[in-house]
Amino acid sequence: MHSAHKSECPGGAGQYAELSTNNLNYPTGQRHSKAESNLRALLALAGHAVHLLKDGGYLVCKYGYTYEAKDFSALQSFAVRLGVCHE
Repeated sequence: MHSAHKSECPGGAGQYAELSTNNLNYPTGQRHSKAESNLRALLALAGHAVHLLKDGGYLVCKYGYTYEAKDFSALQSFAVRLGVCHE
């Protein structure tokens, strides 16, 4: 007896099971990309609070100072200036 392959499993998609776009790094609905989550975590480890804004931007806060980033690339640039990441 052998174990079932994906193509033999009931309800399985066979060879197409690996082609799903519904993974953690694919933004759907309210889920954000892995890169954004990682950058927010790096900023949090450095002591910065990152808040999502309704317009899609970000508000970064620390020690009573704030910085508004208009989009993800602006947030990345700010993190590089702070020395939190190297890109």
